[in-house]
Amino acid sequence: MEKISTNLIRLAETAKSENEKIYIVGGYIRNYFLKSYPTDIDLSGTPNTNEICLIAGKCGFSSQVVNEKLGTVLLTGFGEQYEYTPFRKDIYEKGGFHTPKDVEFVKSLEVDVTRRDFSINTMYYDIVENKIIDIFNAKKDIKHKLIKCIISPRHVFSSDGLRILRLVRFACELDLNIEKETYKSAKKYAYQLKDISKDRIIKELKLMITSDERCEYDAYAHVKAIKLLNSLGLWRYIFNSDFKNFKVSLKGNVFNMYKKCKPEERFTALMCVVFYNIFKSYKFNDQLIDFYLNIMLGSDGLRLQKSINNIKSLILVLREMTTKSNSAYAYNKLCIMFNNLSEENKNIIKCGFDTLNIEQNIQDLFDAKVPFKQSDIDISSKELMDMGITNKNLKKVYSLITFELLSLTLKNKKEDIIEYIKHFLKDEIKK
Repeated sequence: MEKISTNLIRLAETAKSENEKIYIVGGYIRNYFLKSYPTDIDLSGTPNTNEICLIAGKCGFSSQVVNEKLGTVLLTGFGEQYEYTPFRKDIYEKGGFHTPKDVEFVKSLEVDVTRRDFSINTMYYDIVENKIIDIFNAKKDIKHKLIKCIISPRHVFSSDGLRILRLVRFACELDLNIEKETYKSAKKYAYQLKDISKDRIIKELKLMITSDERCEYDAYAHVKAIKLLNSLGLWRYIFNSDFKNFKVSLKGNVFNMYKKCKPEERFTALMCVVFYNIFKSYKFNDQLIDFYLNIMLGSDGLRLQKSINNIKSLILVLREMTTKSNSAYAYNKLCIMFNNLSEENKNIIKCGFDTLNIEQNIQDLFDAKVPFKQSDIDISSKELMDMGITNKNLKKVYSLITFELLSLTLKNKKEDIIEYIKHFLKDEIKK
C-alpha cells in the first residue's frame, strides 16, 4: 500500500521483533481499494494494552489509553496519530447496544475479524510483509460495489443496532448496493436501534446526509439516505416515536429545500423535512414541536445540535409557508417570522421556495412601521397599565393589538392604539 510512514513501519517491525504483529485495519484499506476519500489509519494486533504502550515508547511514540475496557490506545508522535485496539472477542448483552458488555483479548486475527460488521471492513494490511489479508473476500465485494454482512446478517445486527445506520451511511457515502439478505435483516432488526444513544444516532445521521462532502460518487447521496431510511422503516426507531409507518415524502418544495441546501445546513433542513411530514399526518401545535424535538433528539441530540432554537424557528416558519391562508394577518406574520430567521436558515428556505414576494412585503411592512417585535409597538406596558389594563390581561391585549397591526387595520401610532383600546377593548380595562 502507498503512503505508509516510516515511523509506522518501524512500529510494526519493533512489534515483530518481540513476536507480536500490528496491522492496519478497516476503513483506510477499504477506501484505498474503492479509490475513495482517505480515512484515519486504525491499527489492531496481538499486543495487549500494556504491550503496545511499551512497544510504542521504544519507537518514540507517546501512548494514551482512551478506553481501558476495549483496550483502545492513542499513539502520537512525529506529527502522526494512530488509534490501536488489541485483537479481541466482543460479548454483547441481549438487545442492540452498541458497546459490548464484555471483551476477551485474544492473539488471533481469525477471531478478531469475526467481531467486525461488513465484509468491506474486514481487510487487514500486514505492514511488515506488505500484504493484504482478506478472509471474507472484501475485494470481490468492492469490485461488485456490494455491501454485505460477514458470517450472517443476524450475527451482525442482533448484537449492535448502530450497524444498521452504518450500513445506510456506507451505502450512501461509498455508493454501494446493499446485498439482498443484508437488506432484509436490517429491516427485520430495525428495532435494535431503540437501545442506541441519541448522540450516536445523530452522529450517524449527520455523516450519512453529508456524504457528498467526503466523496465524489454522488452529489445526492443525502437523498439516497432518506430513501433507505424510508424503505428500511428506520424513522420510528431513530426517534423512538409512535409513528409506525412514518416516511419522508420525496417530492414537493420542502423536500426540494433539503435536496438543494448546503451540507453544513443539511441537518437543520432534515429536521424540517421530518417535521413537515409529521404536520401532514398528525395534529400539531407549538408545544408539540418542543415535545417532539425532545423525543426525536433527546438531551444528547439537543446538546450536539447547537442551533436547536434555529431549528424550531425554521420549523414554525415552514409550517406557516405550507399553510394556505389569504388573510393579511397570517401573511404578514409569516413575513416577520421569515425576517427574524438567521441568514443561514433563510438560505435553507430559499432552496425550496420563491421568497421574492415575501422579501418585498417585508420592506413594505418596514415602511408602514408595522412592528416586528413587541417592543416596536408604539405603546409600553406601563402606559397600558396606566389605562387600566391589568397585568393579567397584558398578554391578551398585546395579542389583539398585534393582530390589528399585522392586519393593517390599525396604524402603529400611540394615539390610534389608545383609541382602539377605548372603543374595542373596554372589557379589558379595569374600572
